[in-house]
Amino acid sequence: MRKLIYSIAVSLDGYINDAKGSLDWVRVDEEYHRFANAQQAATGLSLYGTRMWRTMAYWDSVETGPDYMVEFAKLWRPAEKLVVSHTLRESDLVAGATLLSGGLIDAVRGLKALPGKQMAVSGATLAGSLIDAGLVDEIQPFIVPAILGGGTRFLQVTNHSEYEFVETRPFQSGMTFLRYEKRP
Repeated sequence: MRKLIYSIAVSLDGYINDAKGSLDWVRVDEEYHRFANAQQAATGLSLYGTRMWRTMAYWDSVETGPDYMVEFAKLWRPAEKLVVSHTLRESDLVAGATLLSGGLIDAVRGLKALPGKQMAVSGATLAGSLIDAGLVDEIQPFIVPAILGGGTRFLQVTNHSEYEFVETRPFQSGMTFLRYEKRP
């Protein structure tokens, strides 16, 4: 069974974007990007909500820039992507992404049962639904030393679940990666 991982940058006060929806406060440098590249290389399928898809679609057009950014784009483009949305159309998708507009929980259960690399989910609303359904195996926040005072909450859940701490990794930028595994 494949693991499903929720990994995203989070402010100290628990937001994944600011009140305007911006991610400008995330400290993206080479060290962080190379770590993200390794995560992308280990991922066989990424699940995105509408807003996160609009952010990630940028990588379909990256051809030049720092080598670590071009490397991420080359890893991201051929990877399997499932976009969960009621507002987007197939024509809004790039890089071979597939649209899912219903039956999320059953679809993800089926995908987890297939052989292959780990799966990743991006976007707080989408991840929250999957955490509530008991389908997220790991939560991996990148804690950014910034306080935003508002935005989209990192965790949007209604059910109790427990995870245990298994790893930390500090970055020179001040960001810290944390990894938690779901308790059985």
